[in-house]
Amino acid sequence: MNDSIVDTKTDYYKIIKSKTREREVRFIGTTTKVGFYEGQIPKETFLQIEYEFRKANLQQLKGEYAVGWTDDETISTTFCRQNKFVNSIEDYGEAGPDELVWGYYPLRYLFQTLELKRIDSTKLPFYLNLHYFRFERKNEVCVLTQSESFLLWNYLRKGSIVQNSFDKKFNLSFVRNYIWAPSSDEMDDSYGEKSENKVRSIVSDGRHYAFDIEGQGQRTIDIGFNFFEINLPFLQFREKNEYD
Repeated sequence: MNDSIVDTKTDYYKIIKSKTREREVRFIGTTTKVGFYEGQIPKETFLQIEYEFRKANLQQLKGEYAVGWTDDETISTTFCRQNKFVNSIEDYGEAGPDELVWGYYPLRYLFQTLELKRIDSTKLPFYLNLHYFRFERKNEVCVLTQSESFLLWNYLRKGSIVQNSFDKKFNLSFVRNYIWAPSSDEMDDSYGEKSENKVRSIVSDGRHYAFDIEGQGQRTIDIGFNFFEINLPFLQFREKNEYD
């Protein structure tokens, strides 16, 4: 079994995974602890976090909660089992049920209590310096929450480079992440994030993701399953508007 909780806030992202033999934490920090980190979480700590969220009756929760004012934080949390969403919730201003909100607190400062190893961002492929993913087709868009986007980012990070052809159903749009990625003085030829090496577009069928890289052509990553199809009905298209 592979259960995971992905919890994101305005200043950092977190993924916690519990497996039969290993418990992993992956963390991207953008303020007090900047960068990409990995580490282990004690089984008891994960089970306590999981227990707190279970009290909220996860499968009965709505996908979106919001307060009636502005300038608050958005917390997005996605619960998975074997890569399939159990629920994915976006909560603006902690408007969700008390039991859900109480579950956030053990995660908020978890990164301060664990021994996390920083991953050298120059060792990651430059085409993963992306976030805020959205599936697009014609005049429709499916916008991923921060936690859903981080899940997909992590699947791409672990995916295999293949030569497969596939039915290009979607365009995957993105925002380039300059916060924790290497600065210009850290970059070298192995990282390749030069002006001539940019991701121009990404096309996908949900499982395969073909990156059109300026100066290098196409690079296709197979994540091993169809992220889009397995997570219906959580991932739904809507008509684009002027803000898309």
